[in-house]
Amino acid sequence: MPPASIHKRTWKQLAFTSQSGRTLRTSDIVLGVVAVALLAGFCLIMAADVIDGVSTVPG
Repeated sequence: MPPASIHKRTWKQLAFTSQSGRTLRTSDIVLGVVAVALLAGFCLIMAADVIDGVSTVPG
């Protein structure tokens, strides 16, 4: 029985290997859009907190 590590690929190989035969699934697009929306919302909340903190500084 061959070792299990023969079929494993590192994340770099999976991320940066050109796979021209791979199709883009709808779930990939939805996941990307949701991730960007969550990141944008987090950044807006943090920016609002910073602006609120600056406006309450005495002086």
